[in-house]
Amino acid sequence: MDPPSDHRSLGPRAKLTCEMCKRRKVKCDKLHPCTNCRKSNVICVPVERPRLPRGRSGRTRLVKDAREDYGIDLRDRVAMLEQLVEHLLGSRAAVRGSTSLKLVDEMGCIPSSSHAPGNTSITTTRAQAPPEGLNSDYSQFTEFLTGKHDSILRPLQVTSGDSKSNFDLLNGRLLQIFVDQVDPIFPFLPCTALRLYLTMSKPYLHYSLDHPAPSALALAVSYMTVSSMSSDQCSRTLGIHRQVLLEKYHKHTQSALEKVDYLNTDDLTVLQAFVLFLLSIRAHEQSRKAWTMLSLVLRIAQSLFLSESDPPFPVSPLEREMRRRLWHVITLLDVQASFDHGSEPMLRWDCLISQTFSPVHCLGYLVPPRLDAESEPLSASFTDPMFMTIMGEAQNTFRALALPGLMDIPARDIDIPLRQQIVAVFQQKSLASLTGYHTDTKGFRWFLERMVEITHAFLQLAAVRPVSNPPNLSPSLVPPERLLLMTVEFMQLLYRTYRDEQSEPFRWFMRLFVPWHPLSVAMDEVCICEDLSLQHHYQSLIEQFLLSFQDILTDVHRSLLQKPVGRFKALQQPTVQPFVSDTSSIAVDISSNILIPDGSYFNHNQ
Repeated sequence: MDPPSDHRSLGPRAKLTCEMCKRRKVKCDKLHPCTNCRKSNVICVPVERPRLPRGRSGRTRLVKDAREDYGIDLRDRVAMLEQLVEHLLGSRAAVRGSTSLKLVDEMGCIPSSSHAPGNTSITTTRAQAPPEGLNSDYSQFTEFLTGKHDSILRPLQVTSGDSKSNFDLLNGRLLQIFVDQVDPIFPFLPCTALRLYLTMSKPYLHYSLDHPAPSALALAVSYMTVSSMSSDQCSRTLGIHRQVLLEKYHKHTQSALEKVDYLNTDDLTVLQAFVLFLLSIRAHEQSRKAWTMLSLVLRIAQSLFLSESDPPFPVSPLEREMRRRLWHVITLLDVQASFDHGSEPMLRWDCLISQTFSPVHCLGYLVPPRLDAESEPLSASFTDPMFMTIMGEAQNTFRALALPGLMDIPARDIDIPLRQQIVAVFQQKSLASLTGYHTDTKGFRWFLERMVEITHAFLQLAAVRPVSNPPNLSPSLVPPERLLLMTVEFMQLLYRTYRDEQSEPFRWFMRLFVPWHPLSVAMDEVCICEDLSLQHHYQSLIEQFLLSFQDILTDVHRSLLQKPVGRFKALQQPTVQPFVSDTSSIAVDISSNILIPDGSYFNHNQ
């Protein structure tokens, strides 16, 4: 029910230190409930006051406004109480729900406080629910009395032309797509609790229903889900253009993160939402936003001691597992960003030594809630981290091959056999981890095996040609013919995996790693190949691969490839085309029977 029309706004309100933090003399982050009270399992009593006017006339205006506002505010509150009593006595058959409640229900988005009217900011016990038909009026009334009328997060505002069939996303489809496509690769969220929160209006973990942190996480999950989908899949599954959803969820996720103060909070859920937001941007944009935000994520994670298995404060087993998995994702993003820019990782090479996984984890996103238990067991809350475990071994190997100071090591002192042995150890550990491994996710076991092969092929190349290539590395250490064969085999394996239908749910992850380094090595080596027939053969293959990666090459990649491309174009062969020419058709090389991709196989439409 709307407040009276003659009500005058009291203006913005300043949030002060809550009563418990003031009593204990600790710093309060001024959320509701604040982090200190939530961790201590005590009731948080927020303190708010109208912002005081400033300037010379501030005191005069303050006295005048206080006198006027007191009478208006008191009269409005009494009028609202009278109208509420009238509704309770004679309007029990009123139309149920308000426009805002219908919008949230149609969206399948975040459960608002109207689902749990007892959760107000000043009550210490759960109040009795109002009669049916008055949920919306009671919710607006309590929000108005407590000064929270505009503080509840309304994540997605839909225009009048938007229909329920188009935006019934989080209630089923988007969450299930997230479980199928993103959670097997980055399983750091308890999807069981998230499903209960979104579909059954149950509190997420220890949060209240109206807390903004789970709302931000739900929006970030939706944004990540849309980013992981191709344009065709989005149109086919949801009936909405992918770009429309990306723009909406980017805007509202960013707004939700700002409302929870993601730069200053020490809430792990907020950091999870921030990481998903960063990952979503990287999955569908070619800007430098993700590169810039990653350093901020690293600093926040380090301030929360995510790199330590035993932080200097008590954590529950569930939180410990979430911290471990989130740290693995952040370190993998660090490796991806360092490779993407041809630089050294920001984290130390031993950043994952203290964070190891338990030997057994169960698929938990479809496990029904246990009604006879106080909480879900840990094994029923997360997805098996097999992919994350293998990627952890891969990034450990990558960091070992990219040790700081490699640029200063003379070429003759680089121990190529030792580096190859490090790569062989990765292959042995990965294959041992896959032995006897079974999963219910369709095609995921196959994808794991292909990713082990692709990663091993790349690490073999990085062992003999480091990503941060020393300028004095002698080309005679490894024959050009051998390097050409390694690069072409790697790109062929990457292409065959990508075009296979079983990889469709996980292609978004493959697009994160642009193979600019194998392309650079191939172009450098083909220019110094002395066998003209072999040079001509590989030149045509490299040309087609170069054209096929045009859609995912960013300005950073083009800068890294500028010199190799210049030397490659200088070859006096009639088959050489410009660096940014039209896409070519699929062709088959007669001598090697190699399928050459067209120029669009790595875009978002497939």
